[in-house]
Amino acid sequence: MRRALVVLTLATGAAAALATVGTASASTPVTFTVQGGLLSISEPTTTASLGTLNASSSSSTISGSIGVTTVTDNRAVALGWTTTIQGPSGGFTNPATGATAIPAANAIVWVPSSTFTGTPALTTLRTDTNTTAAASVTLSATAPVNLVKVTAVGTNSATFNPSIQITVPGNSTAGVYTGTVTQTVS
Repeated sequence: MRRALVVLTLATGAAAALATVGTASASTPVTFTVQGGLLSISEPTTTASLGTLNASSSSSTISGSIGVTTVTDNRAVALGWTTTIQGPSGGFTNPATGATAIPAANAIVWVPSSTFTGTPALTTLRTDTNTTAAASVTLSATAPVNLVKVTAVGTNSATFNPSIQITVPGNSTAGVYTGTVTQTVS
């Protein structure tokens, strides 16, 4: 009887060992977040001087660079971005003389293609390969107008140097005219 009990105990233990040799699995969901950054624009805060124009009885133009603008998109999305530009609400004024303002609509802006660098794919660029005003846009004092539009996926940045040309009416009062041009990105 003693022998039968030992054999029965050994047989039960072997069956239990065979039952635990199989495999088992369990699933655990894993999640994480990629945090997007900001969309930003920077442009010079110093005055962009277009130079000097001789007074005349007929209208003439003066032009130059506004300064380097940089757009950085760290949102990591496929939205792209657009920069707009708006002229001064009171036009270009001569504060020393109180002279009549030259309207913002007397100015056109464009981006010489040679100044555009960056990783995004351009959708629209107010530009011309000859770096002239051929593809310009007229400034508005009341509403921003599109200057650069890009389609981009992920993080990207671009740098460009907009040009401005202002038509100064004939018989304009001599003096320094000023006005603030504002660029935004969205």
